[in-house]
Formats: sequence, structure tokens, C-alpha cells
Amino acid sequence: MGFENIKGISIKSYLFYGFLIYIFFFIIFGAIVESVQTKSPQPLVDKLGSKFLMVTNDLSEQSKNIISTNVIWDSSKGVFNAFLSAFKVLSSFFSAFIMVFLWIKLLKLIIEHSPLSGGKDNFFTNTLWALILFFVLQIIFILLYQKGSILVPFLAFSDFVRALVHLIMPLSNIEIPDFKSNLT
Repeated sequence: MGFENIKGISIKSYLFYGFLIYIFFFIIFGAIVESVQTKSPQPLVDKLGSKFLMVTNDLSEQSKNIISTNVIWDSSKGVFNAFLSAFKVLSSFFSAFIMVFLWIKLLKLIIEHSPLSGGKDNFFTNTLWALILFFVLQIIFILLYQKGSILVPFLAFSDFVRALVHLIMPLSNIEIPDFKSNLT
């Protein structure tokens, strides 16, 4: 037993679960703060419901927020406020994606242990069934809560890719100094 394992659990597992707890803390903390500010429990229920049930709707909203603002870092507000603003936008965006991933992972785990599955060895089949079930559940949630079109679960992934492009494109404008020319 070395450094990479603590009581039979790998360090990667500790980091992953720690990151999940961190994300859930910010989701719940943000919902509580908003509920206290409005002095009503309704924002708490709405925010937690949208974060945990209608995850594709949340992913689509966060992605569209990045696409529409097109500015993550606004230094005109000051460095600290720009950092907080960028942190809030990016953490909301990636927490929405992580929630989608966790839903699919949970559904895949349930399917692996169901009698319809061929066991854990059928990775492709189990993942495909998990994706189908995920999209069906998301459509049902959208129909129940009347929060947009039934195409939102499918469009959320195209919005996610477009938002990633908007996040990555500013990195191409960064000039990297040419150290080789300075050596001569």
C-alpha cells in the first residue's frame, strides 16, 4: 500500500469526490443565498430542481449565457470583481456539464445491474441505453414543468460545444514570446 492508495481508495477517487462535494456545496450555497435575498423558499426549490432534474435545460442556459456575453474576463470592474465574475460563470457552466455527466453515469450504473443488461462487460450497450433513458427523462421533466421545447436536451449539447469554442477562442489571441530570438 503506497501513497496512491489510502485505505484501498485511490487518490483520484478522493479528488473526484472532493470536487463533486465542492460543486454541490456551491450549487446549494448559491440557492440558499438567493432564497435568503428574496426572503422566499421558492428560489431554493426552483434552483435545486433545475440543477438536479432539468440538467440539460440548465446546461443550455449556462452555455447561452457564455455565448451571448462573449466576455468572461472583464477587467474594467477591477481584478477581484473580474475574477469573481469569471469564477461564477465558469463554475456554473462546468457544474451544469458535470450534472449531465453524473446523470448519465448513474443511469449507466443502474442499467448495468438491471436484468435487461448483459452485465458490466457490455459497455457500449449500457452507455447507449443510459443515453436514451437520459434523454427520455429530460423530455419528461421538460413536459412536466413546461420549461421550453422538448428539443432542449438535444440542443443543449450543441450549445455546450459552441460555448466551449467561445471559451477557447480568446486563448488563440494570446501572444507567446519567442525566447529563441532573444537568445541570439
